Amino acid sequence: MRLRPWVHALHPTEERAVNEDQAEGKAKQAEGEAQETWGDAKNEAGDAIDDMKEKAGDLKDKAADALDRDEEKTGQGAPS
Repeated sequence: MRLRPWVHALHPTEERAVNEDQAEGKAKQAEGEAQETWGDAKNEAGDAIDDMKEKAGDLKDKAADALDRDEEKTGQGAPS
C-alpha cells in the first residue's frame, strides 16, 4: 500500500493536538463572526431607534401645527 506524498503518519497525541488546534481556530473564527454580527445588529437597532425618534418628533410638530391652526380659526386655546 502506497501513501500519497501529502499523507504522513502522526502519532495519536500529535493528531489530537492538531485536531484541537483546528477546533480552537474554528471556535475563534466563529466567535469573531458572532461579534461582528452582534455589532451589525446593534448598529441597525440604533438606526431604527433614531428613525423612530425622528418620526415621533415630526408627528409632534404636525400635531402642534394643527393645534395652532385650530386656535387661529376658533380664537380659542387648546382644550384643558
